[in-house]
Amino acid sequence: MAAASDPVVIVSAARRPLGRFMGDLSPFSAHKLGSHVIGAALERAKLAPERIDEVFMGCVLSAGQGQAPARQAARGAKLPDATGATTINKVCGSGMKATMLAHDIITAGSGEIVVSGGMESMTNAPYRGSVKYTDYAFDKTTVHKRKSRDHLVDQIESFRIGDKDNKREDDLLDTFCYGVAISLGNSEGF
Repeated sequence: MAAASDPVVIVSAARRPLGRFMGDLSPFSAHKLGSHVIGAALERAKLAPERIDEVFMGCVLSAGQGQAPARQAARGAKLPDATGATTINKVCGSGMKATMLAHDIITAGSGEIVVSGGMESMTNAPYRGSVKYTDYAFDKTTVHKRKSRDHLVDQIESFRIGDKDNKREDDLLDTFCYGVAISLGNSEGF
């Protein structure tokens, strides 16, 4: 816990518009959406990019984006290369884990101003082939949607995430986001 004389606080919040699969946000990769949100949060807080010590961004479907999606988002938001950037994959909890790590970095004294959040583009998740080194012919290859194979399938019960009733989780996330907006002085929430 942070000392009462030096509390960890959220100074700004921003989010991208809600989109849908193959919708209006389809042309934008996750890191491009992340760049926009980071830039908007810094602008609202009136913080220069050089003031940021570290960036933690959650991103589940990172395949096909190139290395280090959090670094790409930070650079797209004009943060200097000296700013640390880490991509977190904790499935649906990625953005929350990013925020928890930001809190810990500040509490430990390793950073003063840290950006955290999550970024995703379901539409841009690539297809992939399952080719093993022992497979010598493409007839042994299976093509999968990356999002439905690696990240959005419960690996214990083998159901697609979203197929079961996720209303409770959605309600909890909505309540958290609304609370953050209220604490930042937005009486109508996000």
